[in-house]
Amino acid sequence: MKYFFLLIFLILTPLSHAQNTITIASFNIRIFSDNSRDDTELKLICDQLKDYDFIAIQELRDERVIDRAIEMLDESFNLEYSKILSPAVGNTQKEIYAFLYRSDKIDYLDFANVYSDPSNDFIREPFYASFISGNFDFTVITMHSIFGHSKEERRKEARLLDEVYAFVQNENGVEQDVILCGDFNLKASDAAFDDLRNIYSMQELISGGTTIKESEYDNIWINNSFTREFEGTTGIDKFDETDFGNDDKKASLQVSDHRPIWAKFTITDPDDDGIITDNLTTPVVLINVNTATSVKLKSLPGIGDVIALRIVSERQSNLFQDMVDFQNRVNGIGPGLADKLKDKISF
Repeated sequence: MKYFFLLIFLILTPLSHAQNTITIASFNIRIFSDNSRDDTELKLICDQLKDYDFIAIQELRDERVIDRAIEMLDESFNLEYSKILSPAVGNTQKEIYAFLYRSDKIDYLDFANVYSDPSNDFIREPFYASFISGNFDFTVITMHSIFGHSKEERRKEARLLDEVYAFVQNENGVEQDVILCGDFNLKASDAAFDDLRNIYSMQELISGGTTIKESEYDNIWINNSFTREFEGTTGIDKFDETDFGNDDKKASLQVSDHRPIWAKFTITDPDDDGIITDNLTTPVVLINVNTATSVKLKSLPGIGDVIALRIVSERQSNLFQDMVDFQNRVNGIGPGLADKLKDKISF
């Protein structure tokens, strides 16, 4: 009898843990369209998708292939998924973002938008939507950054992600659990992400090669002072090694040149929106005056068109070193304005 109860305990423990967490993934599925994948290839993709409760998908080209995937996940794995799709976005090749989620574990909260980008700063505007699972309500932003001809093109988009993150967090009222994920075509350690990191306690979760060529392009970002539901477990699923024996060409053609990345979150803790560890109620967003656009600079108190242009012009020869250097070199930044800016800017 003792061994019987031990067996029950061993069986039930992982099930209980699975019911207390959800796995959120991001997956760039190469040129994912109805015409590009037959059923055999789609089954290989679904074999990856089935391991996650929520997947942000990039490089989707049409809705039909997602519907086929949902049908296959149901028929082959007895798993029910629902979808939220963005409109087609992009200045060149149009793409659709998809949020695929287990409908028995996660509910959509009727809040989704494409980030407004009238200046065309992004080749594909980010997309975001809100969901809830148990006590964990959260908003996911996903994006597929430009690859372009140089890293500098990618860095221009990365430097704007703090604005995107802060905008989404502010737009959704008290909801503070905002997760940013996708294919950024840059390593998270690149200095272009410094403004994003300057948001209080911002952290990237994924480390390692996220493509079959071992580039570290994909990631998941959270503000860990707000999103304390992060359980601490993450991963990169190297299907190209486990399922294709390192046949990179076959893995890329049939599934993708990117690997799924994921992180686990608990759903049973009390909702902690607006509560962070040091009693701050809003994220501290510092604007780097050496890299910020003129539009971003003008969001600072006392900075209008003229002073913003002076800042941009002055930093072209030499970057600002500190507040004293900044104040000395930019006409119009007096002691009073410098005092107002000291907790809002970085160098």
